[in-house]
Amino acid sequence: KALPSDAGEIALWEPERDYLQQRGWIGDTRYLLLVASRGGGYEMGDGIAVWMAETKRPFLLTGRQRVGTDLLIKDSTYKCAIGVPLLLNDEFIGTLTFFSNDIAHYDQSDVAFLQAISKAVATPIRNAQRYTKQEERIENIASLQQIAEQPKNDGQTQPIYLLLNERMANLMDAEMCGVFLFDDDLDVLIPQLPFYGLPDHVVSSISLPLTPNTIPRDIWENQPFWVSNDVQDEPLVQELSLQSLVDLTGLKNTAFFPLQIAGDRIGVMAISNKRGMGGFTPTDLQNLRVLSSQAAIVVENVRLY
Repeated sequence: KALPSDAGEIALWEPERDYLQQRGWIGDTRYLLLVASRGGGYEMGDGIAVWMAETKRPFLLTGRQRVGTDLLIKDSTYKCAIGVPLLLNDEFIGTLTFFSNDIAHYDQSDVAFLQAISKAVATPIRNAQRYTKQEERIENIASLQQIAEQPKNDGQTQPIYLLLNERMANLMDAEMCGVFLFDDDLDVLIPQLPFYGLPDHVVSSISLPLTPNTIPRDIWENQPFWVSNDVQDEPLVQELSLQSLVDLTGLKNTAFFPLQIAGDRIGVMAISNKRGMGGFTPTDLQNLRVLSSQAAIVVENVRLY
């Protein structure tokens, strides 16, 4: 009502895909159907919303410019458009865009108005996203707890490890996952068969020494986790005795999270080759900290059995 328009949309940023997904729409359906025919959103380099995502600047197309009209999706019939990026503490949430059939329908005062309300729009969106992520996290935790309750027959631990590793890999959209347990007599992390995504004969050839007063020992004892999104150029690969694993498996990225019970570290969960550009995101690492604590319960149940 405050900004009369023929159509408007909210598009939300999905960093894992480098993609803006159209989530809200008001007005006539021409543009909505056009975007739907192209997958329901915008890839990098495509449309006004992506321009705002890349520049973090507001957009105004009056319809009188010769330059910049190609920012509208091809075949769009709107003559005028205006939009602002939705930002919270410099974090890009998405975009808010309006369209008009009339030339020069919007001006700079309208840009100022949208900038003034953009935080009020972005805040409930971010809160809703956090709530959704919390629900997903609870569901993920519940799925791991179900593994802990699986019946264990005649000391057969392999089915439990396989189920745990497969579930964790699927939750993180990774190609490989496995558990190492710490042998305090030998000061070494020993793999527990089977791993998900790696054959047993490869896993059996791996061990990770934790010699006192070394970098690996410091990571094991003092760091909350260890992650590398570019294993091929990771300087610690040799120090961590991972070179043979890299050579054998084509490791691209990996994250090692401690499995901890009552303050004592009993092992680590290694998750590798996360799919998508960029490897592990800060959100992934936050989720892994929670999930690894639940995985530790599963592993401890197996050990006690």
